[in-house]
Amino acid sequence: MIKFRLYLVFQFFILLVGAQNNKSLNDSISKYLYLNPQKSLEFGLEALSTDNLSNSELYRTHYLFGQNLFLLGLYEESVKYLIQAQELYSNLPKAEKKIFQVDHPWMLNTIGNIYYRKNKPNSAKDYYNQALSIFLELEEDVNNEKIYGLNGVETNLALLSMEEKEYEQALKYFQTILERREKSKKQSDIILSYTQFMSFYLELEQYEKADEYLNKISELFNSDPKYQELENTSELKKNYLTAMIVYASHLASKNNPDKVIQIINELKPLAKALLTEYHDLNYLLAKTYNENDIDGANKLINENLNIESIGIERKLLNYNLLMDIYEKEIDFESLSRIKDSILLNQNKKISALSKVDNVENLITLADKQREISDKELRFNRTILSFIGAIVLLIFGLMLLRFNLKFQQEKNKVLELEKLQVVNELNTKKRELFSKTNYILQRNDYLKSLLEQVNQTKPGEDLPNRIKRQISKIISSNVVHEEFDKKFVEVFPQFYKELNSRYTLSKTDFRLVAYIKMNKSNNEIAQISGISLRTVQSQRYRLAKKLNLPKGQDLNTFIFSI
Repeated sequence: MIKFRLYLVFQFFILLVGAQNNKSLNDSISKYLYLNPQKSLEFGLEALSTDNLSNSELYRTHYLFGQNLFLLGLYEESVKYLIQAQELYSNLPKAEKKIFQVDHPWMLNTIGNIYYRKNKPNSAKDYYNQALSIFLELEEDVNNEKIYGLNGVETNLALLSMEEKEYEQALKYFQTILERREKSKKQSDIILSYTQFMSFYLELEQYEKADEYLNKISELFNSDPKYQELENTSELKKNYLTAMIVYASHLASKNNPDKVIQIINELKPLAKALLTEYHDLNYLLAKTYNENDIDGANKLINENLNIESIGIERKLLNYNLLMDIYEKEIDFESLSRIKDSILLNQNKKISALSKVDNVENLITLADKQREISDKELRFNRTILSFIGAIVLLIFGLMLLRFNLKFQQEKNKVLELEKLQVVNELNTKKRELFSKTNYILQRNDYLKSLLEQVNQTKPGEDLPNRIKRQISKIISSNVVHEEFDKKFVEVFPQFYKELNSRYTLSKTDFRLVAYIKMNKSNNEIAQISGISLRTVQSQRYRLAKKLNLPKGQDLNTFIFSI
């Protein structure tokens, strides 16, 4: 009774914290989840039949309904709805998932509770540890719910440790929980921790230590007169009554009825407004009376059975105690009636409890389904990654090819530019070479002329002599041959091209050469020592020999060769 009472109280606080962020009918489900599970169930059925629930509300309804079924002992159905809740949760948008991120570890915790109730400690521990690791990873913006979750799961692990006689480990869990609660400075939660320590030391029969924590519980409860008010239904008052019921239950187990009766009679007025706690006090008192005051016990049990909000578990406890009383009184008629009531309530419970294998199969199936989904997701991600890699590779190759073509085109342009620069440079070199030769020839002729002047004898006609010499130089074939030689060096293919296409005289070739060198008519006349009119006549005759159409420019044609 002690552990069962503690277990239910601690699960209630876990579910209470997990029932936040609800709306409409979900508010009613969470409100009665612990106070009146049957009524909460009715609201849950109504919510599930509603068509206008949003995805988040539908998820929340399944989650709360699964928790509700667990409290009613309907474990197989509880698992079904919790699994559906997990599926609905996985399809919520990221923002809504963040709102309900604490639900996932609580669902694992509830599945662990189912194994715990079915005496499968190893499976329960696995689920508790999974829930614990998720609670530890939660972000700080859900710090209060994170703390409640850690405290609830570690309480379950501590209770398992106590059953396995691992008392040091259980004590570590309880100490960690107390340290968290002392930091939050919430007195009702601190009383829960003191109750855990008291229960721990009572089991080890270390009564001095147990009494130390019992005194701490009483000091906290008596610290404020408002908790003594009969209508007060605060968490602190509930937790105080729970602590005292645990203490009285231990005394009852040690055959100390007088002390038990004294404690319960003192507590009952305080518990009048808290039906669950009032029921548990009546039940404990009825068990104590059962030995000596059968009528008193009978009265207390019937009072309990008239409390509508108690669940199947508590009803069965009362019926079984009542059956013991009727057996002692040898009241077969009443005994038969009570057995019918027990069977009626047990049928509801047995329909779920007899299917524990189905529960395990459902959980295993859900785990396998989740495994398959994870593998499919990983496979799809791998395929997408592979496709993405291929696309990137193709894009990279296309980019490389484009870059290669671009570089090739760029290189071509650079080659052309380079060739143009080389040609321009060669042209400049040729021009420089021609000008240099021209200067050299001019200087040679001027030196020759100067020598003629210096050699002039007195009485010679100097002007006429110079004129003759200059005319000779201008008309000199040597000069023209030298010019032709240099021109061919500068434009090696030009004369060949003309010879292959036309029949021209030397005079024509020289005129073409002067035009190719971009000389004007005046410059040609000066170079050749002839008149401008003669140059014009030579150009006319040359155009005819080249068969130029009327209107075509001679210079443009020659430049194009």
